[in-house]
This record gives sequence, C-alpha cells and structure tokens, in this order.
Amino acid sequence: MSRESLSASERLPYLRVLIAIAHADGVLDEEEARKIEGSALGLGLGEEEMAEVRRDLAAGLDVAQAVAGASFSIGTRLMLLRDATTIAWSDDLVTPEELRGLRALAEALGLAGYAPRIQAWVERRLGLDRDWSRIVEDAESAEGRR
Repeated sequence: MSRESLSASERLPYLRVLIAIAHADGVLDEEEARKIEGSALGLGLGEEEMAEVRRDLAAGLDVAQAVAGASFSIGTRLMLLRDATTIAWSDDLVTPEELRGLRALAEALGLAGYAPRIQAWVERRLGLDRDWSRIVEDAESAEGRR
C-alpha cells in the first residue's frame, strides 16, 4: 500500500495526523514541514486543500484533533503510523512529547501492539537510508578526485 492509494476522503485527515505528530514537541522542524508538504503535493491535492495543509502546518494540531472523525482501513492505519513515526524521526531526535503523540496515535488507530515493531522498522530504514547517502557521497567524492 502506498500514499497514492489513499482515497480522496482519506488524504487530508492523513496529512493532518502527520502535522499533529510534527507539532507534538512544540516545534515544527523544517525537514518535517518539507516532508509533509512533499507528501501533500505527491497526493495531488488541489489549491484549496494545499492552503488548508499550510494553515494546519502553521497553526498546528494535536493528535486527538487530527484523528477525530477519521476512518481508515487497516492498511492505511499501519501506513499512517509508519509515516508519523518517520516524521517524528526526521530530525534524528524523537522527544518525549513526540513519543507521547505516537503512543496516542497508535492507541487511537487501534495499533498500540504494533507500534514498537513499526518504530524499530523505521529506525532500521532510516539507518539504511543514511548508509546509502554516505555510499553515494563517497563515490561522488572519489569520482571527483579522478
């Protein structure tokens, strides 16, 4: 399942949850905002929806607000918890507030039992992404010395 498979009615609530997690520590990091805006653009949101995403990014939301009234399939809920965990880790530091937000989200989504496995998976994935970036940098540097 990918974000592109979200239904039109799921897209904005999905992004609002990511925004809530990004704001959970009281600071919206540039990398968090960039990832959320990139996701919104990738979902093909219209001008009005993008304006709403930007307003929510600026104002912030809490997890309860973001999840209220939203209904997602099990696949979407799993993907949402994975993406929210990735957003929380995007600045390489997960604060206690972000952890509380992720726990609240996992509980609201009925996925509390899966949260530790998802977090471990995200940490491994981010580590692999960092390793790949170093490989590319090393290769480009070596190529530049030729």
